[in-house]
Amino acid sequence: MINKLLFFAVVFFQIAASNAQSGENYVRFIDRYKGLIDTILLMESREELILEQHQESVVKQAIKNKDTGQEVEVHGGSSLSFYFNPDCKVVYKISYHDNLSGNFYLNFLYKKNKLLLAEASFREDSTGELLYSRLHYYNNKRLVKSVTSGEWENVNRHFQKAPDLYTLAYSYLKLAIGEIVRQ
Repeated sequence: MINKLLFFAVVFFQIAASNAQSGENYVRFIDRYKGLIDTILLMESREELILEQHQESVVKQAIKNKDTGQEVEVHGGSSLSFYFNPDCKVVYKISYHDNLSGNFYLNFLYKKNKLLLAEASFREDSTGELLYSRLHYYNNKRLVKSVTSGEWENVNRHFQKAPDLYTLAYSYLKLAIGEIVRQ
């Protein structure tokens, strides 16, 4: 039953993708594809379709305090999750989170190992308030839409510069595919 559902969903999205190669139609296609992947990830029996590999680690990082100029060692944790199909070595989604100096999140969405969507967000540690988020939509290596909320100045006390989402997405994809191959 699940395989049939996935088959029809994939066919639907293949047709939709061929009709939505640019502009807002393409962005809507990516949003729907993200909804499909996220729905499958919530299913209890998704292991037939998509597997997850999860890694956690303790992280130490020296961060330069913008106000004082002094370096401070910050301790926290990080997690990295890959969602993939091991049979065809296809990665669907990669999620990263660390809590070194707030809650920093990265999410990348792929179709046939090609980046469709990259998202970065930073939330205040104590309140969970969203300080900054950036969402990039890609079509064949080309940025087709960028949505930003919040000001980078709210976050740059933690980071010297905004992350290059495209480069990060493919660095994590390379790592994920290496992990899949080792299985």
